[in-house]
Amino acid sequence: MLGKKLLFATTVFAAATLAACSMPRPNPDQPTDKDSPMYEQGYRDGCAAVNARYRAESGHEGPAQDEKLYATDHNYHDGWDGGFRKCEDKVNQGGLPIPGNSVIM
Repeated sequence: MLGKKLLFATTVFAAATLAACSMPRPNPDQPTDKDSPMYEQGYRDGCAAVNARYRAESGHEGPAQDEKLYATDHNYHDGWDGGFRKCEDKVNQGGLPIPGNSVIM
């Protein structure tokens, strides 16, 4: 029974994550300004969305994605996607990332 609930929860989380990442970029012709405050906010929110350790250490509060900004601001959108990809925890939510030369048994 617990296995089915865990599988269901994992499936729902994966579907929600993919749905958030599949939204088209607003203003596709505009270049990204990685020095803008909106890009930085999006990057922090993207990190917080996938990494519990980052959330705890940074004191990130509130939702891990501002849906309105993600849909309308290309800098926030690109920052969120970049933070999500860069900060994704490769071991588990809250663990340490696996170094490139590690052997997992």
